[in-house]
Amino acid sequence: KEILIWELFKNDETQYHKVASLAGHTAFINEVIKLNYPTDTIASCSVDKTIKIWNMNPPYNCLYTYEGHTHIIYSVIESESGLIVSGSIDKTIRFWSKNPSKKENVVIIENISCNQNKMVKINNKHKICVLGKNKITIINTKSYQIESKIILNAENNINFLNMFDN
Repeated sequence: KEILIWELFKNDETQYHKVASLAGHTAFINEVIKLNYPTDTIASCSVDKTIKIWNMNPPYNCLYTYEGHTHIIYSVIESESGLIVSGSIDKTIRFWSKNPSKKENVVIIENISCNQNKMVKINNKHKICVLGKNKITIINTKSYQIESKIILNAENNINFLNMFDN
């Protein structure tokens, strides 16, 4: 339910000391990521159905909270266009503005196979790969369109991996 911030000792890089404890989620945290903008911030997603943006400088506080998913959020990433993207077992992928005054969803994509899903940003392609149970979905983060859905079996697992070699 909390994020611990650790720092290496300057004289001995094998030793750490706790700098801060970020408390605010009411249930287990599933993922924490470093954000590119605003700098010195991180995002976390939780079983409590929220995404939180945290300040990594004193006073180490929660800057804002996103609410809207109706079930556990398993994954959060930052898109190349600067939006927060979240994936939930509620079978939605949600795109959120990072402007604190505009915490509403920018776009919701429904019916995405989600079962403890994870999302992977495909660098420099404006695409994310949503890894669901027995299905992979590729979403374009500029157009918010599903580009492909791949049902997983032994044969197309290899084809899927080869797709990114090009």
